[in-house]
Amino acid sequence: FYQALLILKMSDNEQQQPAPSGDGGQQAQDYIKLKVVGQDSNEVHFRVKYGTSMAKLKKSYAERTGVNINSLRFLFDGRRIGDEDTPKTLEMEEDDVIEVYQEQLGGQ
Repeated sequence: FYQALLILKMSDNEQQQPAPSGDGGQQAQDYIKLKVVGQDSNEVHFRVKYGTSMAKLKKSYAERTGVNINSLRFLFDGRRIGDEDTPKTLEMEEDDVIEVYQEQLGGQ
């Protein structure tokens, strides 16, 4: 059983800017922790901003596991996750689970 925690950052400059409202609690709410679970039950935990594209998470997961991103399928609540999706557009909540499957190519 393998676990890892990865934190995705949009950019260093973005991280250093103070919150416009000055509300320290708001900054914690800008992030969400997600669990990505592969077919082998290995888990990789990500902490991402609500507006971060899922393409970034998918790429990071593929690099971390050493699998070609084009051979992976990412699902949330039974629906395939697109690159342009974000945790916000998918209405994700803290500790939600993303399932990852290897694409299976059928023959004739």
